[in-house]
Amino acid sequence: MGEEEWEIDLLVLIVALKASGLPPADPSGGDGRAQVQLDARSFQVALDAKYFTSKDISVKVLGDMVEIRMEHEATGAFGGVKRSVTRCYRLPEKIDPATIKSELNKDGQLVIKGTRKPF
Repeated sequence: MGEEEWEIDLLVLIVALKASGLPPADPSGGDGRAQVQLDARSFQVALDAKYFTSKDISVKVLGDMVEIRMEHEATGAFGGVKRSVTRCYRLPEKIDPATIKSELNKDGQLVIKGTRKPF
């Protein structure tokens, strides 16, 4: 396939995706980074999850790691979109893995929190 044909096919794909009404893979133009906060008492990670529902999200504590999986599929008139995101974060040494909790807030952020181990 020549370069010109590739450009035309790509343009057709872009037009079809826009016409399908499906959101682009990263409509925010963001860089996909998480917001991580750590202080003397707690640990928190916030990820953009606005195109996922709570049913699409799995958060597991595996030893000293937190594994986050988000998977979503949608189909429109011109095709479908499948999103799959997996992130792993090592818990800080003093954070108790048993305290890890996750919540999908109304702004579409997945927030994962944990607190410090007792002294």
